[in-house]
Amino acid sequence: MSVTDPPRGSRLDSADPPATLVRSARSARPLERDPLLPIRVLFGSAALSMLTACGFEPEVPARTYGLAQETRAAFASDSEALLKLEAGLLDVFGPPAAPRYARVAAWEDAGIDPNRPDLATGGGGSGEISDAERALLRADNRIHFESQLAAVARGDFDDVDVPARRPGLRVAWRALLDERAAGRLDADALRARGRELFEGWYPSLADSSALYRVECLHCHGVEGGGDGPSAQFLEPRPRDFRHGVFKYTALAQPARPRREDLLRTLADGLNGTSMPSFSRLSLAERHGLADLVRLLSIRGEVERRLAATFADEGELEDGAVATETADVFEKWTTAREKVVVAATEAPVSTPELVALGSALFHDATKGNCSSCHGESGAGDGAAAWKLGLSGRKEPAYLDAWGRPILPRDLRLGIYRGGSRPIDLYRRIWSGIPGTPMPALGSAKKPDGTQAVSDTEVWALVHYVRSLAVATPER
Repeated sequence: MSVTDPPRGSRLDSADPPATLVRSARSARPLERDPLLPIRVLFGSAALSMLTACGFEPEVPARTYGLAQETRAAFASDSEALLKLEAGLLDVFGPPAAPRYARVAAWEDAGIDPNRPDLATGGGGSGEISDAERALLRADNRIHFESQLAAVARGDFDDVDVPARRPGLRVAWRALLDERAAGRLDADALRARGRELFEGWYPSLADSSALYRVECLHCHGVEGGGDGPSAQFLEPRPRDFRHGVFKYTALAQPARPRREDLLRTLADGLNGTSMPSFSRLSLAERHGLADLVRLLSIRGEVERRLAATFADEGELEDGAVATETADVFEKWTTAREKVVVAATEAPVSTPELVALGSALFHDATKGNCSSCHGESGAGDGAAAWKLGLSGRKEPAYLDAWGRPILPRDLRLGIYRGGSRPIDLYRRIWSGIPGTPMPALGSAKKPDGTQAVSDTEVWALVHYVRSLAVATPER
């Protein structure tokens, strides 16, 4: 890295709005308040406004994808192979400002195009979004584009305002206006085409990348590595998507998340973390962010796989990026097959069921939950801690991202993966990917039979929920 290179995680492209920079500044100072910050922002905004009015726009380095340190270490002895990997990743996934999937051979043969999940397989897309979901998208678009659709219906075409965060939609609308100006569309045709444009809008990956830059990059970073400019000030740290591991899904592990899992996280946020709800965005925008997160995750996992292969074999075959991409993508599309469905309906909580759950929670041969979560559920179980080299107690485990594992204090009632009974059922049944939290649903007795029954899992659910009733001691 040269002295002129921007620090890792700070690569922003040329249109970062002042509001985003202000928000990042606030995130960077969580423990103290700069008394001069309002003045700095005021004068900075005034200076930017004057420069913009004079036709000057500040130049900011364009975003570029980088490789993980582990990847560079694996290819340290062969710079040519490293360049080959970088070129292959760029060819298959594109650059940050214009991400897209190259049509690998396996997709061509199957008529699949992951760039358009809203279109049917063989009809220009991957068929991941059903007719019912498309109807919901259209209904939501009618709400979010209400003013634009009203202007189109009135024939006030020059009054149609398309927000800058939807660059592809802006281009498409301007193209329709150009057709009208050229005499190829009359007013009625423009109304019909305009209505369909706004009602049927689904963001391209480039559209979603522009939105990701504003809403997500400052925490999750350019490559989705959880290393954005604000990440170092947050605890827990933002998720690194590149591992292909997502903690909170409705699936048995190991599995990549479904679209529904990503959409739920975007809509609800993650309680107890810095991940907010993005329900203020349109449904189409949230789908688009889910699409981009998947691309970043697939790109990162392909990179990690090929780095591991090169470290073992010392060779990077031609077309390896495309081959690995098709394989990882298939794991995402088959995720629905691993949804955890309870064998029985959630029973009503009773004192007897809570008592059973308590017994299981503290039984080392059954749930064994107290070994990590502690006798009272305070997250202070003996198994979760060890004596470090410094002679001090420290977390005994690291997660898949190399961060210390701190067992949840269940008394707080903060459940990051959701607080519904079925959410807790799934956490207990299938564990939490990337962490030591075990999957009780797949645990077996020595004779091969299931160690914990469905009823017992529900008992644990109700006992865990009961722990949050009492206020924890401070």
